[in-house]
Amino acid sequence: MKDINYYMNLDYPYEITPEPDGGYHAEIPMLPGCRKRRRKRCST
Repeated sequence: MKDINYYMNLDYPYEITPEPDGGYHAEIPMLPGCRKRRRKRCST
């Protein structure tokens, strides 16, 4: 059995979509139900 560090270090593709009200919606398709909505995009 693999530990949590294995799964945390995998590359998960994600989608960031602008919302009509100016916010953003981020989703990880491989993890159904894993999504986040923000008013503005975070800088990296």
